Amino acid sequence: MWLVSSVSSASGRVLVFSDHITDGVAHLLRVAGLNDLDLGGNAWIDDDTLLIDVRGRKSARATKLPPVGLTKAGLFVALSLLSDPTLAATSVREFSARSGASVSSVQATLKWLRAGRFLDDTGLRRGAALLDVWTSAYLTHGGLHRGAETLFADRPITPVEGEYQLSGEAAARRLGWGIRGPSAVIYTRDPLQARKTWRLMSRKTEHPVEVQRASLPASDNQDGLAASALIRADLMLLGDPRNTEIALEVASVDPNLRRLEAFD
Repeated sequence: MWLVSSVSSASGRVLVFSDHITDGVAHLLRVAGLNDLDLGGNAWIDDDTLLIDVRGRKSARATKLPPVGLTKAGLFVALSLLSDPTLAATSVREFSARSGASVSSVQATLKWLRAGRFLDDTGLRRGAALLDVWTSAYLTHGGLHRGAETLFADRPITPVEGEYQLSGEAAARRLGWGIRGPSAVIYTRDPLQARKTWRLMSRKTEHPVEVQRASLPASDNQDGLAASALIRADLMLLGDPRNTEIALEVASVDPNLRRLEAFD
């Protein structure tokens, strides 16, 4: 569970409180200029006149995970499961076919998820905790794409039909998350076609678009939008304090993210 509240201090910084804040998320919050505190006693509170910096304490609810974390391929598989928990009840081959991940990636990631108690014979477990772990790994890896190119549009990007998924600020704005930023992220197997579809160009405008060459993971959104977990993580990856604050808040507001709390 995340709680975002304002801090009554000379700095006026926001305090992010949670039962457990992973190292990756904590690092991003500090870079973004946000204070953080969790139930394990980890904290970063910079009040201009006072600095509290406590790291490395484990939450009472933290689970011991295998030494090898989520790889980029594992991020893709875990995202598919977060977006479509029914995949847990399928065979490895069906999981692979429906998610677009290779059989070997599915097998390795499912093993990792079971070791971390995020998956058992009944299906997905501890969904909200997995979202935190996945987000931290995503931020650490800097995303899940194989290659990216930053181009520009002459108007705000909106979803279109085809083999595309829209993410980042444009998708968050479409979902009504209170984002006003002009940037967008497009996931596609065919960057050249995306460039033609949205008439993207190299000349700089006020609408930057990051085109990422990637297989399209399962999505819990319609209208050509990426999965809510991916949109949220892409917002945090931008490093803007306001985007990060909103991204943390929507975990308890967006229906796709909120439903993960039911998997306990």
